[in-house]
Amino acid sequence: MLELQRNRWLDVCRALAITLVVFSHGRRLLTPFVPSLDVLKFGGFLGVELFFVLSGFLIGRILLSHLQRESTFSWVPKFWVRRWARTLPAYWFYIALNLTLLAIGWRTADNFLLWRYLTFTQNLVAPHPSFMPEAWSLSIEELFYFGTPLLMTTLAATRGGERAFVISTALTLLFFFGLRTAITLTINPEFDEGLRKVAMLRLDAIAIGLLLAWSLRKRDASIVTRGRARIWIPLGLLCFFGAAVLTMLPNAWIEGSVALKIALFPMAGLGAAALIAWGLPKAIPLPLASIGNFIAAISYSAYLANLAVLSALLALFGEPHNAVAGVVMWCGFLAGTISLSWITRRMIEMPALAWRERATRQSANDRLGV
Repeated sequence: MLELQRNRWLDVCRALAITLVVFSHGRRLLTPFVPSLDVLKFGGFLGVELFFVLSGFLIGRILLSHLQRESTFSWVPKFWVRRWARTLPAYWFYIALNLTLLAIGWRTADNFLLWRYLTFTQNLVAPHPSFMPEAWSLSIEELFYFGTPLLMTTLAATRGGERAFVISTALTLLFFFGLRTAITLTINPEFDEGLRKVAMLRLDAIAIGLLLAWSLRKRDASIVTRGRARIWIPLGLLCFFGAAVLTMLPNAWIEGSVALKIALFPMAGLGAAALIAWGLPKAIPLPLASIGNFIAAISYSAYLANLAVLSALLALFGEPHNAVAGVVMWCGFLAGTISLSWITRRMIEMPALAWRERATRQSANDRLGV
């Protein structure tokens, strides 16, 4: 399997994804004075789609490694512990932080039930509640972490490890794309709240990453630059930039087009896969790699922190009244997000990861930085 343990491009992709998301959320402070900056909203969509595919790609390599070594259920509990140790401590911290902000009136809550957030069911089959709206994508991730190993190990008992991986991935892609398409054609819900953020309609986004992991299972990195890759990677990158342009358009364009509601998700997912594959064999300059490494390290916390920081700033200072105030608040938003994320990384994520290594005695084949 292609050696990616310390591949700098993966850090650059993580850094790009969180930068797109944070810039998209922060545009609220600037668009009253520079309305054209509303095009940055594309980053909220593409950044999360890139996160989904990257997560599927990295976790897919772990799943493949396990399935090729053993076809029983025995490895799955350890897999769950490792994933939950990576995601839950920071998530719990930000739930507590957001509850504090809610108590003092700095964040809002509509139809809020804490137990649903703790079980990642708050947007399982319905739009996400207003409390901690950034948590919508975590439900999709956790549902994927829980269900996919079960499906794969069930199939592996009769089909073999790698075949089980391929069949599971294909079924996930076809089922959830088909389900979302059918709902779009029959009900035509709102693109963002009714489709994009409903967990049971989005697992195919992560499955695209699984497909990429399987296609790069050989060790030869040149696999992404030869043969059919010379065709699909440029086409995929074109899809990525095409999805960016389309999501820059006014929301009414997407809401008024069933075709766009259906096409945008696979466009973004395949484009993200092409972007990841395109950069894997490339030499990344050290300055870019260093910046990417730092931003990637705090990316998960930054995803959880940025809207809390934005809400706190708006509660303290109100909406900016002129362009200068907007820029100052925007800089404060970036500085606050980076600072809080770094603290969370040091105080919560790193101790949890250290405990994870002691508790599960991670093997060298599984050290993927996720």
